[in-house]
Amino acid sequence: AGLLGVRLPENFRQPYTAQSISDLWRRWHMTLMRLLNDYIYSPLSLAMTRYAMRRSTGKWTTFVLAIALPVNFTFFVSGLWHGAGWNFIVFGVITGVAVSVEFAWRRARMPQVPAIGAWLLTMLTFLVSICFFRAGSLEKAVDILLAPMFGSWIGIAAFMGRNLFPILLIFLFVLFHRFDDHRRIRIAVRRTRPELVWCAIVLGWIVAVSVSQGNSGKFVY
Repeated sequence: AGLLGVRLPENFRQPYTAQSISDLWRRWHMTLMRLLNDYIYSPLSLAMTRYAMRRSTGKWTTFVLAIALPVNFTFFVSGLWHGAGWNFIVFGVITGVAVSVEFAWRRARMPQVPAIGAWLLTMLTFLVSICFFRAGSLEKAVDILLAPMFGSWIGIAAFMGRNLFPILLIFLFVLFHRFDDHRRIRIAVRRTRPELVWCAIVLGWIVAVSVSQGNSGKFVY
């Protein structure tokens, strides 16, 4: 898009470095989340806040009406936006509840979770929700979640052998994800000779074509 003169908005900003589920969703699919925030969450939260103020509700009742309900409804719609299936609905419900619990924790002025613990809890919550999102059905999602505890690990060597290249790509992703920032790339391009930049672009195209598998018509973010 940039080569054609089209400037696209940034859609992901290092989401796997987030230390809270709300921060992760401020970094993940940012264009969709801005749309949902502008047209669903903010208007609904504003309306419910006005209702709570007119009724002079208590602190936690106001929290439920003005924050928890709009958050859960917004992520429920987010799930339906991705597909009309129970697995997408469960994905939205898990995310909405997780964000509500985080906001309630802060509102109650509970102790701050250490950085590494906050990151692990965020990743665990997100991976459980995305399991339902990615699985074709609720039964399949449950099977995937239970597999590490009740599945067979006998064929781990064969599995590693068959999937060595994808595992390598995941390792490289984890290694460089923290540096995955468009601003860093722009600075690097400005400070690098043009012929080296074009060589890097061509190499990137070659690698992308080489590792691409399956039908090109698959859904891509």
